[in-house]
Amino acid sequence: ILKKPAFSDLKDCIINSHIIYEMNNTNIDNKILFDMIKRKFKLEGDLERVKKLLDDGLGVLKSRNLALDHLIECLKILENDFFKKSNTKDQLIKSIIFMFNRNF
Repeated sequence: ILKKPAFSDLKDCIINSHIIYEMNNTNIDNKILFDMIKRKFKLEGDLERVKKLLDDGLGVLKSRNLALDHLIECLKILENDFFKKSNTKDQLIKSIIFMFNRNF
């Protein structure tokens, strides 16, 4: 599975959950982050500044925890007796766990 380059979402001006969580972080000046988003990270140094905010903040961790919550719910549903044991089911479970554990 190919993985996308780091921060490619930001380069494409796609606001992900990491950014949304950081916008709600009371320890940073949200106006600075909002202004960078509004100008689509076009000024020199914008991407580096937002990367630093993400590195220093909790947005990535909160996003990962949200993904973990969803993973757990998926696994609970798949472990339900409604889904019969099969190779397909086993591969789906392995795929879900792999996607969560990939280095992103």
